[in-house]
Amino acid sequence: MSIRRIAVIPSLLCLLTPVARAQPATAALCSVAGQVTDAVTNAPIRKATISLIPDGKPTVRAAISDADGRFQFANLLPGSYSLEGDARGYLRVSQYASNQTRSKTVFSLAPGQTLSDIALHLTPAGAISGRIVDEDGDPVARVNVHLWRITYRNGSRDLTTTGQNVMTDDRGIYRIAGVPPGRYYLSATPTQSAPNSPPDDARYLRTYYPGVFDPAAAAPIDLRPGSETENVNFKLSKVQTTHVRGRVSSAAQADLSLYPENGTSNSAESSRSLLPDGKFDFDGVVPGAYRIRVHVKEGDREAWCRNSSIPGS
Repeated sequence: MSIRRIAVIPSLLCLLTPVARAQPATAALCSVAGQVTDAVTNAPIRKATISLIPDGKPTVRAAISDADGRFQFANLLPGSYSLEGDARGYLRVSQYASNQTRSKTVFSLAPGQTLSDIALHLTPAGAISGRIVDEDGDPVARVNVHLWRITYRNGSRDLTTTGQNVMTDDRGIYRIAGVPPGRYYLSATPTQSAPNSPPDDARYLRTYYPGVFDPAAAAPIDLRPGSETENVNFKLSKVQTTHVRGRVSSAAQADLSLYPENGTSNSAESSRSLLPDGKFDFDGVVPGAYRIRVHVKEGDREAWCRNSSIPGS
């Protein structure tokens, strides 16, 4: 019996070979280059991380600036990109801020375009540090230290947290780094009292620099770009607190807010009335003058009430 041989025609193999994707012409590719400098001194910043993000795509390309602060991206496809710079000790910055509502700023590259004069100016971040002690001069550990800024809303002046906070170490020392230049206020909030401690005992409360309970009396801290503001120290003191109790004449539950007179809304204490008698109780109140606001909602109906002079006692 003879064996039949099957001939394989080479041209048929082409049908099984994947077709290579067309590559963009070299002439259509783009490039981006520039320099990163200090916004205050204009000195070049080395080892800065420059991120190039195609608009609407998750792909990110990164470059590190050299000793002269220079960076480069080559072989880029035409399109829209965002460019960001970041370096240790500096605030992160975006370039080409054409649309302030976007979290990333965008610029466009035409086919074959080269941008070689991009300048990224990074602002040096500041820092605030100090030590917190008790009334005997001993360090207080695990105190939450927050930075605040003044804001205005509906004509009212408020202290708004910046979201930057740290905790003191075992020496009572804190340091908040990476702070943009500006005017700030500092607060220290000690750990809560032991669960079984009597409610009317003297206790540590949130204290504002240089050692006051009323945020309206707090001293501002002006921070320049790149400055290290040290020795922002203050002392915590126990204060005898009291209650503000009362009753709301309402069949529905009420939410109550207690504000220091001439204070700010963020310093309010809150309470809720108890049904069916409508009694409420604000605990741990520092003696002084207060305003109280009552909000009652029942179904689609709402009611507000204010009392502008409640003396603490």
